[in-house]
Amino acid sequence: MSRQKRLKHFANMILRESSVVDNSHSMEQDMDNEFIKDFYEEAQDILQNIYEMLGKYLESSDKVEALNSIARGVHTIKGSCIMFGMTQLNKVSHDLESYMGTLKPYANEIIQEQVTYILRVVDKMSELLANGDKGSIDDLPLAPKLAAISEPVEKIVEKTIIEEEAVTQEENNIVSIKNWKNDKESSTASGSGNGNGNGATAVQALTEVIRVPVERVNQALDNIWEIFLIRNQLAYLFGQNSTWLNQHPEFVRSWEFLDSSLETNITELESKTMRMRMASLKSIYQRLSQTLRDYSDRYKKPIKLHLIGEEIELDKKIIDILYEPLIHLLRNACDHGIEEGEERASKNKPLEGNIYLSAKIIGNEVIIEIKDDGQGIDPQKLLKKAKEKGLDVSRIQTEKEAIDIIFLAGFSTATEVSEISGRGVGMDAVRTSIQKMGGTIKVDTNVGSGSVFTLTLPLSMSVVSALVMRVNGQVFASTTNPIIETKIINYSDLNRNGDDLYYMQRNNYIKCIDLKNDIFIQSIDRKSLVKKDDGAICLIEHNGQEIALLVDCIEEYYSLVIKPIPSNAPKIPFVLGVSILATGEPIFIISLTKLCEFVLGKKVQEVGVYHEAA
Repeated sequence: MSRQKRLKHFANMILRESSVVDNSHSMEQDMDNEFIKDFYEEAQDILQNIYEMLGKYLESSDKVEALNSIARGVHTIKGSCIMFGMTQLNKVSHDLESYMGTLKPYANEIIQEQVTYILRVVDKMSELLANGDKGSIDDLPLAPKLAAISEPVEKIVEKTIIEEEAVTQEENNIVSIKNWKNDKESSTASGSGNGNGNGATAVQALTEVIRVPVERVNQALDNIWEIFLIRNQLAYLFGQNSTWLNQHPEFVRSWEFLDSSLETNITELESKTMRMRMASLKSIYQRLSQTLRDYSDRYKKPIKLHLIGEEIELDKKIIDILYEPLIHLLRNACDHGIEEGEERASKNKPLEGNIYLSAKIIGNEVIIEIKDDGQGIDPQKLLKKAKEKGLDVSRIQTEKEAIDIIFLAGFSTATEVSEISGRGVGMDAVRTSIQKMGGTIKVDTNVGSGSVFTLTLPLSMSVVSALVMRVNGQVFASTTNPIIETKIINYSDLNRNGDDLYYMQRNNYIKCIDLKNDIFIQSIDRKSLVKKDDGAICLIEHNGQEIALLVDCIEEYYSLVIKPIPSNAPKIPFVLGVSILATGEPIFIISLTKLCEFVLGKKVQEVGVYHEAA
């Protein structure tokens, strides 16, 4: 919190205590809530910056300035939190600042041991901040000393405290109420006039960075998407009246120019507004690093987390949901993937395990990978465990299908239930969360070498590229990310083997799911449907192999605004949301991957495993 805000807050406290102002409790409460909210937001930003600086400290070219920057951040939090009665946070930050004061003359001699200790204390500060100063502060490790320190620690701490008190005294000198009002007026005047520059700089900073509630951004986006839908409906209206329009070419040319300009401006407005709702992966990365440090310390298992792509930005909706799947995958990599020290040594692996978390953008998607150099996943062990649990594995023909068993609810390979694993409630939740975001998850593994979990997600959950299809007179749309190819076929091109249907392509038999008979059996007026000899298939990738979905026709690609299913509506496992076509027709947006799983009966297996595990 800035000095000006601290002065203002203290002045308000004095005003209330001296009863100089009107005793309006709601106004005072709103003012306090505003200051507390500002404090929390700014403290979180400071902690995030401290994490980033600590992560790069040992590679920093100017370690003195890096340590000073970290100390300034801790000092700012220390000076602000005491105003809100956060005594524990104040003590932890004070002790940390004093400790860093002892390290300042030896900034270039600091090693990983000291950085790790500072990280632990910052973790505790973050925990206290999140819990409103509640929690124990007795579990912090002892502060490690530098061998290079020759001056007595007490003397260095004493000098640091004296320097602190000089700064704190200057900041905490509360002027009289009258002078504070004059300062406020002069500050406003200097901001609007041509003062000495300080006021102008402050005003400039305020205009450059404005905190806006996410709800307001969402409301603006809702209005933009309504305009987006209206523009699509206008285009459809013009298409329906093409005969009349052909007789008025001048009007058509004018309309096309305006429509093109309207589309461009809507797209740019949506893009710029969406950017307001974008957030980087940095915050998630830092929380995952903290989780790994806690795990490594608690279980005495040395593991290093390598982070790549923390600057990648995603829709905040995705950021909010993404943390839970990533934390499950990270814990599984630590607990199931990385071997114990003796086992790694027997395999000629370094004692310290490695987990790599990377993110990159390809087109309109972000690819996130979690890779470890552990023992990998043995498909034969998974099959054996599945049989022990009474699962029907007769349909599993490939290793990829066997590995996919880990995503079944209630399934776990752990022999004992611990705080990290063994309950079988992790990987199925991971896949469900990823699919709710319109994404996919893929596993690649080598026994003895490690595993890679690849998450493919859209950059935004709001506007999606979708393919519209019709089956038995019913219309639906699908996101395009799992689709490999679409084509028109004749039903005679299909081959039947018992109850299974196959499509022949490039000398390969591809399993085909007939949506007319498997899902969309009912229609509004089945009798009115005309029997046709041709249809269309949509080829998708599922579990590393191609599957064909048979539909009546594939219409065209649309950019659709996806809306969530109302909370009181029936839950359909493969429906992601709803939208409206240019015709005004409502439409479901479905996940073809989840649709395949539903048709192939995997949900029945999942329910069986869940009850068996329970």
